[in-house]
Amino acid sequence: MNAKTCAVPRPFLLLWPVLFLFAGCPSGPGQGGPNTVEEIHRITTELGGKVDTIATNQNALIERQKDLEARTGERMQLAADQVDGAFYVNERNAVNPYQRLTGEKLKTAASLLGQPTPESQKRVIEELRLALGASQQDQALLAAMLEEERGKAAEAVAARDAALKAVGAATVQVQSATTALQTTATKLTSAEERARLEAAVAKDAQEAKAKAQAANTRLHIAYGFMGLGGLLIVAAIVATFLHVPGVLAGGLAGGGALLALGWLLTVLEDLLRKRWFQISLGVVLLAAVGIVGVLIYRAWKTRRKATMDAAIGQGAIGAIQEAKNDDAKLGREVYTSLRPYLKEWFVDDDGKPDTTIEKEIDQRLLALNLKNPQGAEAAVLNALRGVSTVTDPAKDPHVAKDPILASPPGGGS
Repeated sequence: MNAKTCAVPRPFLLLWPVLFLFAGCPSGPGQGGPNTVEEIHRITTELGGKVDTIATNQNALIERQKDLEARTGERMQLAADQVDGAFYVNERNAVNPYQRLTGEKLKTAASLLGQPTPESQKRVIEELRLALGASQQDQALLAAMLEEERGKAAEAVAARDAALKAVGAATVQVQSATTALQTTATKLTSAEERARLEAAVAKDAQEAKAKAQAANTRLHIAYGFMGLGGLLIVAAIVATFLHVPGVLAGGLAGGGALLALGWLLTVLEDLLRKRWFQISLGVVLLAAVGIVGVLIYRAWKTRRKATMDAAIGQGAIGAIQEAKNDDAKLGREVYTSLRPYLKEWFVDDDGKPDTTIEKEIDQRLLALNLKNPQGAEAAVLNALRGVSTVTDPAKDPHVAKDPILASPPGGGS
């Protein structure tokens, strides 16, 4: 077989399915949408404004309450002064059941209202003096003093009522701001709930996407192993057909294991996460790489052997044919003595001459132009005759290859 023309497999090409293993897997944490984030920011800002409004309204309410307390205190002081004056006047009446009962009631009212002012006691004494006076001037002055007291009382009542209304209005404002704050807080809670929901949905979508990408990557890996296994089986069969010894069983076993492994990856989803399977996967992959290495080494040895066989066979048939052509010229029968050995080597299984090999040899000899017995003489013929055309025998390529040719026929060393 001519190794220069035979097709030798190249097992390193079996590694192309590994390219499928480089599928990318992007990932990232799910987050709320930008609209939700902007809404939360807006509601938080609004919530801060509502809190400021409540603080302002509460301060206003405190001021109104202080004013109400002051007005109420003024009113009660006026009432205390009037009760004290009435009690003072009543004590100066003649003793009778009415006077005594009126005094008791005034005493109880005085205990509820508090202490009168010193100016009030002086005023009551003056008013009593004027009331006991008989002149019209005293009566007019008393009437003016009583009218002034009634005016102050009316002003105190009006001021307290106004303060009470202001407190009510401030309370309403605080309640309104509180309601608005509660509404805003509810909106914020709803926005946060939507944000959490969107984040959960985004996370689920991201996990689903990651699972889909992992499944896609797993399929790529599975197809890679199945393709590698198939190519390994084909390579083993082709190598066996090309007479590479000892590769069929290993190639079939390794290819079958890779095919089975790839099929398992397409069926079982969680295998890649299990440590024992990862170790088994590594062992199988190393075994497959080892088998590929063995195929490469044996293919190289087969190629080298085929090359050497071609060179040896080409040289041998050329030398034998030249010897056959030169037998008549030298008067010898070298080919005749070799012919029985050649027939012994080139026979078929039935012991008959292998005509296929004979035809191949004839074709090669024709290509070498050695089938014509009258053709050009072989370069070694003169050496066999004892005549050298080369001054320095060492420069004769035939002599250099075979030192025996440097000695004349019949000569010994």
